[in-house]
Amino acid sequence: MAEIFAETYRADGRPYWWDELVSAPPNWPQDETLFDVAIIGSGFTGLSAALEFAEAGLTVLVIEAERLGHGASTRNGGMITGSLHETPEDLAKSIGTELAESMSREARGLVPFMASQMDRFAIDCDFRIGDHFMGAYTAKHYEALSRSLPQYQRRGLPMRMVPKADQGRYIATDHYQGGRLHEQCASVHPAKYHRGLVQNASRLGVQFVEQCRVTDVTRAGEHFRLQTARGPITARRVLMATNGYTSPALGWYRRRVVPMQSSIIATEELGEARMASLFPTGATVNDTKRILSYFRPSPDGKRLIYGGRATFQPIDVNETARRLRRMMLGIFPQLDDVKISHCWGGFVAFTFDFLPHAGQQDGVDYAMGYCGSGVALASWLGHRTALRMLGRASPSAFEARPFKTRPFYTGNPWMLPAIGEYFRVRDRIDYALFRARQKKAA
Repeated sequence: MAEIFAETYRADGRPYWWDELVSAPPNWPQDETLFDVAIIGSGFTGLSAALEFAEAGLTVLVIEAERLGHGASTRNGGMITGSLHETPEDLAKSIGTELAESMSREARGLVPFMASQMDRFAIDCDFRIGDHFMGAYTAKHYEALSRSLPQYQRRGLPMRMVPKADQGRYIATDHYQGGRLHEQCASVHPAKYHRGLVQNASRLGVQFVEQCRVTDVTRAGEHFRLQTARGPITARRVLMATNGYTSPALGWYRRRVVPMQSSIIATEELGEARMASLFPTGATVNDTKRILSYFRPSPDGKRLIYGGRATFQPIDVNETARRLRRMMLGIFPQLDDVKISHCWGGFVAFTFDFLPHAGQQDGVDYAMGYCGSGVALASWLGHRTALRMLGRASPSAFEARPFKTRPFYTGNPWMLPAIGEYFRVRDRIDYALFRARQKKAA
């Protein structure tokens, strides 16, 4: 077997993005310090909220179990689509028309919100508004995308169908049977974005503590007492912003999210000309498979960043890279000569209703459960939850539904390997039926 790893490849699972990470100076507060707000988690949710609290003049402490940005905020693909998992009408059937419209309206505002945040805080993170192409895995999938298109168009979203004969204008592959184009999505360098949030928060006086896992949160009179690996912390308000990295010690929250591994590879540099031939408009891409793929050009336009569900159980990072590369070649067989420079993974958090949630439990506020679309949703819900806590905004629509778990679920997603294999089989069946219809038609 030919060597697939570039000379610069690292087998330690370090993300391609991490050259842009920043750390905060050690700042362990004195025991008697009373913070206005303690935020558990240093990702996009926690930092977006911290900025609002600090601008309002509150004292804020962000507590991180690892190093700042250790979780999915600096491990993701950096893609922003501004949509939820269900179509607006399917969502209305499950939760009611009024609430579905409110959620869809918030989702439609995600790209403009992100653009405004970049301007507001002068964050240099390769933020780019552009095309997003959703590739149809089979002809039936294309038909389903086409049927749902008017739902988005009626709500003002600039979407249109792209038949297979025209998809080469956006992506150099025959793998898909056409797809749907959304012309106002966005992409970002996630670690640079995270760095910008940290720098702005630090400038506003937010304090940070790393390597400090929170093990319990209890009421202490009018305040909250947080037990941590490094000692107690006291705060007037607490925001839980841990998403797919919620500790088992934080049982109520952990029982409501299903952490799921997502993995990504970065290729070696391919050169701008070759990358432009693969992505003529620089579009970001995902597809309609149940075990989906998502991919994009790197912000500098020199590499392919390719992600997917390579596995639903722990495997070696090198084997993950091999699997993802095989998946990538299924879409771009012309990249058979290309080597891998990075492979890494992280946890997204799904919920049992496939919707993000925010709200309050026993006086502790929370926002989490972004179901794989956390770059903008986490930023938005961190921002909006903070404004609601400050009394400056009404609750988000994502606070309206109870945050439910399932009987006997303790936070350990033991069922994922079986569910993942079931979805893989369903994808294979879909494709086999599609090929059978093609042969019959021929």
